[in-house]
Amino acid sequence: MDAVGLASSIISFISVAHKVIRGSYEIYTSSTGSTEEHDHTARVVWDLQQLTAKLKARQTEHSDHELVQLAGACYDLSVILTKLLEQNLPKGPGRLPAFVAACRTLQKKSEIINIEACLDRYRQQISQRLIFLLLDAFQLSNANARKIEQLETQLMQTLDSLQCMDEKKESDLRSQQEHAESLVKLNHKLEILQQFELERAQNCESKVEELILATEHLSSLTIHMPMENQVLRRLFFPSIFQRENDIADPSANTLCWIFDAYQESDLLALETAAVSSLSQNRPNERKLRQSMSKSLVSFLHQNAGTMLLTGKAGCGKSTFMKYVSQHSTTKTTLQNWAGNTKLVLVSVFFWRSDDAFQSSMVGFWRSVLFQILSQCPELVPKVFPQQQTDLKGVSDAVEFREPELELAFQRFLEHSKGKNYSFCCFIDGLDEHQGDNLSHKSMATLLSSWASQPFFKMICSSRPETVFIDIFRSTGTISEFHKLNFGDISNFAEHKFITCLSTAQMQIAQRHCLALVHEIATRAEGVFLWASMAVRALINQALDHDDTERALRQRLQECPDSLEALFQQMLSKVDRAPSVQRRSNMALYLAVHNPFKHPLNLLMYSWLDGLDWFQENKSFQASCTWDLATETYNPENMCFQKEKVDSLLHQVTRGLLEVVSVPGEVTYFQYRVDLFHRSVRDFLKDHWKFQVRKSPFSDTLDEIRAYSCLRCLEIEGLVNQNLVLSPQPKEDDDNVRPKLTLNLMSIFESTFMWLAACSRSNQPLPTSCLKDFDF
Repeated sequence: MDAVGLASSIISFISVAHKVIRGSYEIYTSSTGSTEEHDHTARVVWDLQQLTAKLKARQTEHSDHELVQLAGACYDLSVILTKLLEQNLPKGPGRLPAFVAACRTLQKKSEIINIEACLDRYRQQISQRLIFLLLDAFQLSNANARKIEQLETQLMQTLDSLQCMDEKKESDLRSQQEHAESLVKLNHKLEILQQFELERAQNCESKVEELILATEHLSSLTIHMPMENQVLRRLFFPSIFQRENDIADPSANTLCWIFDAYQESDLLALETAAVSSLSQNRPNERKLRQSMSKSLVSFLHQNAGTMLLTGKAGCGKSTFMKYVSQHSTTKTTLQNWAGNTKLVLVSVFFWRSDDAFQSSMVGFWRSVLFQILSQCPELVPKVFPQQQTDLKGVSDAVEFREPELELAFQRFLEHSKGKNYSFCCFIDGLDEHQGDNLSHKSMATLLSSWASQPFFKMICSSRPETVFIDIFRSTGTISEFHKLNFGDISNFAEHKFITCLSTAQMQIAQRHCLALVHEIATRAEGVFLWASMAVRALINQALDHDDTERALRQRLQECPDSLEALFQQMLSKVDRAPSVQRRSNMALYLAVHNPFKHPLNLLMYSWLDGLDWFQENKSFQASCTWDLATETYNPENMCFQKEKVDSLLHQVTRGLLEVVSVPGEVTYFQYRVDLFHRSVRDFLKDHWKFQVRKSPFSDTLDEIRAYSCLRCLEIEGLVNQNLVLSPQPKEDDDNVRPKLTLNLMSIFESTFMWLAACSRSNQPLPTSCLKDFDF
């Protein structure tokens, strides 16, 4: 037993020694001076101290007291254990301190184990307590989770509600914005409406004021208009515009240089190649034209004064005056000169004819005053102040006397001076004013005094008479028109030859005539009428097929230099047979002594061959050798009638009478027969006056019956066409019926006015003339 006990003791000693040595070794080799087990225990204890310290530090009134007590006890033991472990650490380096430390560790091991066991129990209790607390906390967490879920649900519902509220708020905001925009638009519309109402009120107010003014003006017109109309009726006379209307428009582009020849290049561009070649030897004419054009435009721009156009008889002065007075450039330039004042244009064309008004000062005064007062009726009470009191006591048939007219014009000058008026007069044919040189001088002086006013200017024309040149030279410019016509005469001659000799069989004659253009223009010496008659003579000879170059040149050389001699030469070409001479005399007499305001209808001349009194001296009857009811005067038939009359006029007048077309007229009145030039009328009247030619009528009664016969035939032919009396006109023109009606009225009016004039002159008026109008 002792051996067993000894062996057991030895084993125990060895075991202890082994533990001491192993512990010494661990302590010796350890970096911390402790065994691995003690290091582990130290770490656990340290963690435990930290945990229990946190539990103690976080103690609140709601904390678990038992857990806190356990934590406190555990903390106290950990402190004790920590101290023991610290005591077991070696006191220094080396193996001996490590051995001593290992012995102490082994000595204190049981105490450390007990403490560890106690700490383990505390740990288990804390764990159980924590598990219990965790279970409570878990249960509480579940309850809180449900509450959180409920709260989340409530929050979601709240969020949905808030979102709906936000959307509604946005919708309300948009609605408010739209409403605000609508209010702005409505406010803008309201402002516009208010502005419109204000403007309408202002307009209404202005309209009312205008209406009041218009009413006052109308009331004034009802008072003054009868007086104004009566004054104008007493000033007017039927031939007041006849001379101007009778002047033909320029042909073949003549006179177009007047407003275009500012530069020499422009002037040259206006000439055709042929005329340019003809004009190469006349450079002075181009310079004169350019100077004339500049002078005219400058005169239209300047403040006042006169411009006199002189020229030989028949050089085209009247055509120039009508062209310039009616040209748009003239009116535009004068309007610029007038500025803000009222522009008044007056045109007077003197003409020495049977109508005294066309060549007398009375006719001149009446024409000028009529044109001025018709454009400025507000001046009537000032120019004729006595007319208001004489309105009911004076008839329209009572004409103003010359002193009254002169005084009225003086009043006109006084009241228009410095007022809102600008006047420009175009006075043609001063030399045709009846009277001697003293009368002409008085008239020229009077016109010059008018033009001295800053608001008055005038352009005059006359033959180159000294009395006019001397007076007008001091008040303005003077131009010699006949020196500017060479190019225009050449153009005219070319145009006539090309148009009148255009058929194939006339090409040779046309070429021969064109070769004579330069000679015609040279011999004319600016007299357009002479050139026109010479061209007409050559065309007539060419139409008679006597068209060799030698014959035509000889015919031109035979043309006299004076117009009268040229007219006589043309008449000498008429066949000398008595019947032809009688028909020639009758055709010319009817045109020259035409008492009506329009040239005779072409159809009258087409009917002459069917009238016995035209063929031979027989009684005058309105009947024809054919039935007018069977005639249809459509455009094709009228062309035939025109060719017929052209042939007749060529045969019996050799070009002194010609057919003229009336633009815009219906077929029945489309063509008329008129004198080639007004100078032909003067020439032939002198022949009948001085018995060079014998009148075709035995007395005035026969002459009246002849014209009445032709007028009755014209009316009968018109009625038989069923153009006036039928429900629908035959021509496709909506204006046919009114035009025909106006022509019919004109026929009756002019006819019976003429018959009444015959009666007033104590010329017997046979009742048979009136019976002729009874169909």
